[in-house]
Amino acid sequence: MSEISDHLAPFFTKHDLKGVLSNRGRNVCYEGEFEGHKIKVSFGWLSKSRDPGNRTGDGGRIYTGHSMRVILPTEVHTRFFAHREPKGASKVFAKMNKLAKLEKMEAKASLPGMDFWTMEPAWADKILTDDRFPPLLKKLIDALDNEGNAGFKLGPEGELETSSVNHIKKYSENYLGEVLSTLCKIAELLESHPRPRIVPKISKREKFAKEKPGCYALIALGIFFSVIGLLVGFLVLLAVIIGK
Repeated sequence: MSEISDHLAPFFTKHDLKGVLSNRGRNVCYEGEFEGHKIKVSFGWLSKSRDPGNRTGDGGRIYTGHSMRVILPTEVHTRFFAHREPKGASKVFAKMNKLAKLEKMEAKASLPGMDFWTMEPAWADKILTDDRFPPLLKKLIDALDNEGNAGFKLGPEGELETSSVNHIKKYSENYLGEVLSTLCKIAELLESHPRPRIVPKISKREKFAKEKPGCYALIALGIFFSVIGLLVGFLVLLAVIIGK
């Protein structure tokens, strides 16, 4: 047994979800049923480059936490993203949503500080104006207790997904129970509405991200830091021109 499975096993064993370890016991993926829904919960070990002032014995890498990714299949096939408003350089991802031909919904008074993107505004508006939705979304955000763009996304294959990054000890039985239970209730709410009229097709990018999530993450990070580099370069050039 590894430290991560020792920590997580009590919760997932209680709910009869089976786990498979990988990456020398540092990653684990659980699958099974939770509150009547099929569910997949994976945890990935994260680290950063060696810090001379805080070295570890693991090749000089420093542990920074574990990512958690929860996927719950639904009967609703569309593209719908609900997350905190992006800040600073994270606005790059808003541009990516536009490139994917998603429309941004108007902010609702009952859901301040949130961004909503959809491929079918008429359907999404019914979700956003459902009185059950705001408290459920707020409960999920609070349960995730994570900085950044906390929220969920619904993809063309009907997969409802949320994610978080925290120290492994943060993933307590109470934390996991709140996140998974709330996501199940959001799935039930989405399925209680008529299905979207537009049937989406999975794009090559989405197919690649699903088949090779690690490679896709590296490419996304590369694009992100390339944009940041171009921005910094532009500011430097502007400063040089102004200084002349």
